[in-house]
Amino acid sequence: MQDARWPGERVQSHSSTRPACQFPEKVQECGFSLREIDLAHPHDEHEPSRSQAGRQQAEPIAFELLDVVESVLEQLRPKAEQKNLKLLLRLERGLPESVFGDPSRLRQILVNIGSNAVKFTETGHVVFRVKTVDRLDAGVRLRFEIEDSGIGIGAAQQVNLFSPLSQTSSSMPATDGGLGLPICKSLCDLMGGDIGVKSMIASGSTFWFELPLGVEKCPPLRPRYDIGDARVMLVGYDEDEGASIEATLAAGGVREIVQVPDGADLNGKEFAACKPDIVLVNGRRGAPNVSDWARRIGALQPNQAVVVTAPHSATAVLGLTSASADGIDLLGTMANPVPAKKLWTCVALAQMASAHRLLAGSTGPATARPSLADVGKPVAQPADDVAGVIGYLDTKVIDLSTLLETVGQLDRDVARMMIDFVDSLGTNVEQLIAAISRGEVRAARSVAHAMKGATLSLGAHEISSLFSRIQQAIDQGAWAKAGALTAELEPARVRLVDQMGGIRRHFGIG
Repeated sequence: MQDARWPGERVQSHSSTRPACQFPEKVQECGFSLREIDLAHPHDEHEPSRSQAGRQQAEPIAFELLDVVESVLEQLRPKAEQKNLKLLLRLERGLPESVFGDPSRLRQILVNIGSNAVKFTETGHVVFRVKTVDRLDAGVRLRFEIEDSGIGIGAAQQVNLFSPLSQTSSSMPATDGGLGLPICKSLCDLMGGDIGVKSMIASGSTFWFELPLGVEKCPPLRPRYDIGDARVMLVGYDEDEGASIEATLAAGGVREIVQVPDGADLNGKEFAACKPDIVLVNGRRGAPNVSDWARRIGALQPNQAVVVTAPHSATAVLGLTSASADGIDLLGTMANPVPAKKLWTCVALAQMASAHRLLAGSTGPATARPSLADVGKPVAQPADDVAGVIGYLDTKVIDLSTLLETVGQLDRDVARMMIDFVDSLGTNVEQLIAAISRGEVRAARSVAHAMKGATLSLGAHEISSLFSRIQQAIDQGAWAKAGALTAELEPARVRLVDQMGGIRRHFGIG
């Protein structure tokens, strides 16, 4: 007698007889979906083997929460763009970076609900929210919300919305989501969570679910670099889009965010008051709108660092093939919703370059700033000769691994940027000492913080730690301590300059 197989096993087994190049992803998706449909009928007394299979618990594994959520958004993006929908993400500050649980089941719930939201929304938006609702002994309880501006669901239909039997009834409209919602309910039950909905006809819906997830002793989700004092301006975004990007920036620690809404005028007084390290421009309306903003920004601040967010992450789509033509320093474009870690890294790079220009007295573009296209690329293995240079360096003074993770390689342009910055440190140290001696809190703290972040970005940990300790002393009003620490800056700077000599000689930079 042959072993009984349930539908998912039959589909996946049959797929193995096909050539590997024929629709493998679709077959796998169907097999997975059928497995999860089986969970919608956990009490089928005629097939107890299916009940046992559906109740099997997966072994919790560690995974990065943001990666799962953003991968779902990436999957939904093409359909949302076809319908001209705004697909947005709002993160709460303090979310754990890594959690223990079942990422496959979490992803399946997000995909099912998100797909329904995009499918049944003709205009407006679909917003994903992630927040912490409770902190447990060994983890957290997270709440996920997917809000849409679609057709909505009546109160009578909401009663049985997650019931498997009601979904097969001919009286239920197709817009209720078919078997997807019962599957989501079963998956939430398996993971010890809850699920629900808030909705009104013609007013959209918000589906939510909460899950307990394990958390080890790890830092919360945050950028690699301190971008807390970065100044960011958002230009041309409506309320929903602006709130989404502002939440992502705030989750990364950015405190100073100025918005110039869509339709508002960008005036010089507002721009001068903000002094942004970076400006994000909404490219949703296409090239004419972006070019107009670019010209105005370039007129107010030549070579201002700018990133354009748009439905398609390609500069050519926006018609901005030359940054200099519009008077701005165009770092690149990012597709909506903006990936959080990529945005944070971009802000850090712009902040570093802004500090370099400010403290070196230059208004021109940063020397050889890494492009946004390089952010997030796999780290290139250094060539043997460059590896030799890295081996020569004292890692207590400067460790290039941090810089390589950001820009991917150490070439002549990157080396020149580093050398130019280190050469300007002497003046920066003098400015900091003068500000401390005069008791100028704002000026001293500004220089200390800017130099702390900039030197950390380069991997100059010794002097960055000194700037950090000086900033802390200034914040505490301990001026004597701050003054004493400045005495250590010049020797640390000399050691850093000496280490840069090897890089200077290797690339033949005078």
